[in-house]
Amino acid sequence: MTDRLPLTFATPASSNSWEQSLDTALAAEEAGFWGIGLGERFDGSLTGWTLATALAARTQRLHFFHTTLNVPYRYPYILAQEAAALDVISGGRVILCLGTGFEPSRQNYLNAGLPFGSPGERLQDMRDAIAILRGVWGGQRFSHKGRFYSVEDVAPSIRPVNGIVPIWVGAGGPRMLSLAGQLAEGYMKNLGWGPVEDVRGLNDAVSDAARSAGRDPLSIRRVMNGAAFVAHTTAELDHYIANAPRPVGGPQGGLIGSPDQILETLRQYRAAGVDTFNISFPPDGRAEQIARFGRQIIDASHAL
Repeated sequence: MTDRLPLTFATPASSNSWEQSLDTALAAEEAGFWGIGLGERFDGSLTGWTLATALAARTQRLHFFHTTLNVPYRYPYILAQEAAALDVISGGRVILCLGTGFEPSRQNYLNAGLPFGSPGERLQDMRDAIAILRGVWGGQRFSHKGRFYSVEDVAPSIRPVNGIVPIWVGAGGPRMLSLAGQLAEGYMKNLGWGPVEDVRGLNDAVSDAARSAGRDPLSIRRVMNGAAFVAHTTAELDHYIANAPRPVGGPQGGLIGSPDQILETLRQYRAAGVDTFNISFPPDGRAEQIARFGRQIIDASHAL
């Protein structure tokens, strides 16, 4: 059995500004962050896949993932080739965080001429996509017959740096949690933050599915998205909470508060199984907050 994965931290890049995205990535790398999270919306924003490519060329250590790359938007054979190429170019810093698509966004897919099946069909499509991705990375000609995605005697991609590109699954429902435990290298909690006990229950479901599949649950990364703000004074914290775009406060809001408060919140979620935090800082003073988080939280978190 593996040891528990170390705590790691990421922060989202902007989907609206290349300059802000680059500034965030450079500040995060300097502060000791592990990764950059990227959005994937087709609404006039900068697309996350293109941002990942550009930012990988300007950084040395950061890993790149999406929240999430939805399978209905991409044919998996092509995605396998693209992901392997970027993984090689970046020196092994690509993660594919896949989703099945969000039901309220159904019309976006239909407007683009893309099929959007039932939840059960999209779940099967996710399984087929993962099988095709890994088959194409396997170094041999490959075939797979799926519900919607199939390949026949296709050529392999160039080999990813570590043989595969790690696959995370963005999940919330029982069937997707089970799939994450059975097949994925990581699980990302959908729909933002959540109370500690709720998160523990989700992670337990992933672990149970992993054990049933004969896998080591401790090898599966557990990722949460949330807000972050490191306050030096009560007045700073009160100002942040008063101006936050949504109600925050306490461990349910994110990694928010004094350094000691944030480290205590980390202890609670660490005990519930989380090892990776993708945290958003307020736009005003983002670079300073990233640097402060690196100095006062990341360095101290190694003991957790």
